[in-house]
Amino acid sequence: MLRKKKSFKVFMDKNLFAHIVKRGREEKEEIGFYLIGIRKNNNAYIYDAIEFPYSEKSEVLVASNPHKIGKIFASIPLGLRVIGTLHKHPDSIGSRYSSIDERTFKEWAKSGIYYHVIFSHDGEDVSVYTVIDDKIEKGEFKVKDLTNERLESMTLSIPIEIRIYYHPEETLRDFLNRIERSILIWLAKRFLPLRVTDESLDLKMKEVGIINIHSKSIFYIMTDRHNFFPYEFVYPSNLRFRDIKDEILEILKLDKSTEFFTLDGPIDDNTYISELNGKILYPRKTIHSVIRDIVQEEIKAFLREARREILDLIKKEIEKLIGSNLTCLNGD
Repeated sequence: MLRKKKSFKVFMDKNLFAHIVKRGREEKEEIGFYLIGIRKNNNAYIYDAIEFPYSEKSEVLVASNPHKIGKIFASIPLGLRVIGTLHKHPDSIGSRYSSIDERTFKEWAKSGIYYHVIFSHDGEDVSVYTVIDDKIEKGEFKVKDLTNERLESMTLSIPIEIRIYYHPEETLRDFLNRIERSILIWLAKRFLPLRVTDESLDLKMKEVGIINIHSKSIFYIMTDRHNFFPYEFVYPSNLRFRDIKDEILEILKLDKSTEFFTLDGPIDDNTYISELNGKILYPRKTIHSVIRDIVQEEIKAFLREARREILDLIKKEIEKLIGSNLTCLNGD
């Protein structure tokens, strides 16, 4: 948990905040997100958010599925990490944290999840909290265009090359402190679990001699929510894209109709992962899904208009009926 001065600010990219508020309007129930970014000094910069893999979800409660968190964390490139959470409250409650939130925030603080944003009233009411010395403290939440504070990257030689992201104004001290833990995760997802080439697992170790480890392939996905950084995915090279496509859609919370493209064109589901090594993938909705969404919106608009016309017609008929009855009564 934080042990520095109590004042702090959390900056979120304006396009990302607009996306979150839009998702909030689409759901009557609470929704929650992991906040991905960089913590610099006592401030935080949020560049993206991934919606929870829910284990529980209602109008007053939201909880993340702990069994699916690991794959989300592993897809985040080195230098960035999950530094907070965000969830929606009903307008009747507002952005004030609840007793359940307080307990949850303190649990998250033990694992380095520092900042917690709550919003309601379509994003007009927003608060951010953190845990300092086991107490909940409120900070300042700012929606900002982070285009001029874009992330930069460099190659770190260990002697293997690692690409890592950093805020251009952070110090080397903060940079080193931040990446020590992340490097272990980065290395693990590239080599574990260990798979050896052309060897029987029943061989005696004295017969092995040299162990050659199977290489994995790494590719990157730039979501359509932002263009600040790509997510990293590492899979065995002999898998086909169809084997991992649904998992990627779930991790990044992309529409099920999404297709993936490289600069060379669309990716066939039968493509081997080895062919995607080192490439950037771009998710896009298919033309069929775009047309479907347009048609659905038109149908909704038509039904809303038809409903109003029907209600107006019923109202007029009732007024006629009431007026007719009054005339009869007066005639008697």
